[in-house]
Amino acid sequence: MLAPPVGFDEGALRDVLRSSWSISSPLTYAAVGFGSHHWLTDDWFVTVDIAADHDLLRAALVTATALRHDAGLSFVHAPVPAADGRLVVPLGSSWVVHVYERLSIVDDTAFRRSHTDPEVLALVREVHAATPIVEAHAWREDWVLWDREDLEEALDDLDSVWWTGPYAERARALLASRAEDLRHLLSVYDTLCAAVPPDGWVVTHGEPHPGNVFRTTTGWAMVDWDTVLIAPAERDLWSLDVPGVERDPDLARLYRLRWDLDEIAVYTAELYGDHIEDANAAKSWEGFVGYLDLRTRWPDLFG
Repeated sequence: MLAPPVGFDEGALRDVLRSSWSISSPLTYAAVGFGSHHWLTDDWFVTVDIAADHDLLRAALVTATALRHDAGLSFVHAPVPAADGRLVVPLGSSWVVHVYERLSIVDDTAFRRSHTDPEVLALVREVHAATPIVEAHAWREDWVLWDREDLEEALDDLDSVWWTGPYAERARALLASRAEDLRHLLSVYDTLCAAVPPDGWVVTHGEPHPGNVFRTTTGWAMVDWDTVLIAPAERDLWSLDVPGVERDPDLARLYRLRWDLDEIAVYTAELYGDHIEDANAAKSWEGFVGYLDLRTRWPDLFG
């Protein structure tokens, strides 16, 4: 996220870091990624997430830890346990914290092209091959879109004025103009999900894109393991543009559609809900506009 949450108590975060990880260094907000909030010290990368996702997050991070330590995948950048062994520590009633050693990127070119690098495909395959070692820890794909309930509520509320923030009415107007097409894509998505075979699934990272896979001073690193699931391999493979990658074209198409619909639902939830004029809302509006260009992105799904 590009700005910290409104009203966030950074002092409380410092207290949790001091008591649970013995971290007392000054914190600097890191405007990176989207979804989680991050802070940096000289040695640590601190992530704060919404507490409502605690169970899924904990299972994902336990799986990442098992991939690194039990399966021996040194490129898996797993969280640092707190003093009491927990990987995720509550921060009040609304937030949870997890902590990582800070990495040093040494090859920015590799950062930009990692989704086209055969070495990255090899890393992904190592993760998939470790399934028997770690599958007991991970949750399974259930095809639920993030924030779908909020998206469908917004689609049902297009005839009312949205008073929730500076982007609300613009979002309502754009969503209204694309509502029929979006409902069509949701129906296509549900049909494709129902046809997926339930067997042959593997442990997947979920987002092995250039923002999460890069070279460091110690070699390749794969970060951001909070989306780990047991799922078809195409959950990782659909976005890799590597010669020779083998994937089921229908499943790859399903996951590409899943990505777009997840993004639309997340942005809709933010702009339909209470928001202010800040960098996060501006970024959400930009993404909302781009992903709602549905007929350009999915010409084959519209007659």
